[in-house]
Amino acid sequence: MKATLIIIALILIAVITSAAVLYINSGSKSGNVAGSNYRFVTDALGRNVTVPLDVSRIVVLDQGSAEIVYSVGAGNLIVGRLDSMNFPPSILNATALTYTNGVDLEQLASLHPDLIITYIRSQQELQSYETHNFTVIGVPWTNSIEDIYNTISLIGKALGRESRANYVISFLNETVNNITSMVSSSKERPRVLFIRTIGTTGIQVVTQGIENQLIELAGGVSLSNGLSKNTSTVFINYEDLVKMNPDIIILSYRVSQSVNDILNDSRLQDVNAVKNGYIFKASKEYTPTSPRFVLLLAYMAKCIHPNETSNLNISSLRIQLYKNIYGLSDSEISQIK
Repeated sequence: MKATLIIIALILIAVITSAAVLYINSGSKSGNVAGSNYRFVTDALGRNVTVPLDVSRIVVLDQGSAEIVYSVGAGNLIVGRLDSMNFPPSILNATALTYTNGVDLEQLASLHPDLIITYIRSQQELQSYETHNFTVIGVPWTNSIEDIYNTISLIGKALGRESRANYVISFLNETVNNITSMVSSSKERPRVLFIRTIGTTGIQVVTQGIENQLIELAGGVSLSNGLSKNTSTVFINYEDLVKMNPDIIILSYRVSQSVNDILNDSRLQDVNAVKNGYIFKASKEYTPTSPRFVLLLAYMAKCIHPNETSNLNISSLRIQLYKNIYGLSDSEISQIK
């Protein structure tokens, strides 16, 4: 009888121990586990990811996430990045990785990352990371300010920097509110077309993206918003643009043509924006998919409502953003082009 009781007790201990191990490894909740070397986060793909508490080597494979890592004070931990990334300037110190249907997994492994942060471009890409046992956090595609805030929260939680992440979100949200309050007094809502690129296949406009939200917050009406429910951008021809007849045209930095090229284009002379000279081109610095979206919002607001935003100083906001959020020195800021 005694031997039977001992066997039963051993079985119960084994069952309880196994259940505890399964619970810890499942990552079924966020936060730290007492006595554990890991924290658990749920990424944008709905995956429960187990992240080491002492992350010291990070690889970031999309520009927005890289900037957010800097914003929460962990930029010095980035050891790998895509070769297209050049902001902030110090990110150039990290090993450059080329993305061609994915990154070179052997080169990636040689960096010994504790954590990879990236927008997952395909299921195949995710499986390749999992096959190599990399710890990967998938971030959302940026279609809105809320997506940026969610990514800041996610990365802040993954790196144990929730308080700093909350500060960054608060700073950005306060900036948005200040700008929207300036333009709210105007009864006019100019019709605005944001052009992403102009090429041989036509004029590329954003149908689902943060640029449309920024135009609305800046006091305009985005003419390309919702033109397609299936794709984030579409191509229109010059006849379509003339029919839209925007009051204001804002060119992305990706547009190779200059403002004067648009103003002098014979095909666009009947467009209000061209007739009135309301053509603007945004700086490459005004990235919409990172905390720098506030610079693009400020620029759009000044284009759309110059009188109401006369006291809005983009240069001062830029310095404040780069110092307070990115932690850049005057020397580093001077290197930004």
